[in-house]
Amino acid sequence: MATQTPDHAATIGFPLWRNSRIVKLDNRGIHVSIVVVMLIQICSLFVREYFRLVLNNAGFSEPQSKHLSALVGFLILALLMWPILRDTWPALRTLFDQPRYLLRTVLAAIGIAILLWVINAIVILLAATLSWTDPLDRNFAASPVYFLACENPEILILAIPVISLLTPLIEETINRGLILHTLLPKGKWLAIIVSAALFMALHIGATYPTAFLFGIVAAIQILVWKNIWGVIITHGTFNLIVVIDQVCLGAYWVHGKLAWDFGSPLQVSATALLLATYGVYRLLNAPKAWTTQQLGRPSQLGSKATTVPKPHAQ
Repeated sequence: MATQTPDHAATIGFPLWRNSRIVKLDNRGIHVSIVVVMLIQICSLFVREYFRLVLNNAGFSEPQSKHLSALVGFLILALLMWPILRDTWPALRTLFDQPRYLLRTVLAAIGIAILLWVINAIVILLAATLSWTDPLDRNFAASPVYFLACENPEILILAIPVISLLTPLIEETINRGLILHTLLPKGKWLAIIVSAALFMALHIGATYPTAFLFGIVAAIQILVWKNIWGVIITHGTFNLIVVIDQVCLGAYWVHGKLAWDFGSPLQVSATALLLATYGVYRLLNAPKAWTTQQLGRPSQLGSKATTVPKPHAQ
């Protein structure tokens, strides 16, 4: 006769992909008021913007004001979120366990970030190349010219810890750790889309498409990987690339007739987008392949509880 082990002992993380409408973490569910959490985040953004203006008036440069005010905003956010994080930590802490395949998780997370940035860059490049950004002349295309010049390296020193370390840790804990898992009992895809939309709403309008896409990928990533560290690494790597792009990488467009010897911009961009998207898909499903190949059995991600033979009496 066989006995079943408890769910939390038989699965990595928690049974997200089962038909149960209850999301469990250490036998406890995460249930927070999404309205309260969003209001707290909005409040911290207002405080952050206020201090940015104060620092600007005090003579700080715009990048310095932006990143220093972010530190103040994070402090306010942490203080206001502390009661919620304290009450939900017994359930939330499971997401912070060390990944089973640490090195592979790190490499796959970095790969997802790079591919997401590539997708975003391709869309921007395609828009400029096809003159979507120049409605006055649809017959001419833009040829981008890039150059690398880190004129303010001190900004990188300030931006990297704020944008690439603190921001991913705080935003992923709140948006993917609390909000996403609170929404999960309503349905997996509803939770993914709504959490991505709420994440997008906390960003400026110009970054809405990128933020929404990233929110969807990050939500799927944490549900499949059942660990928050991979998402934090992906978020931090993506932000790091964006910071280097903004500080060190420049570009300008020279308008002229389109001339690509290796194909039309639509063909090249569409192919690159498909390849990058397929790469993200494969990396998101990497943990399942690792457990299958290494253990010689189906992945434990979302699997049913394993059975343990009962020892025979001696």
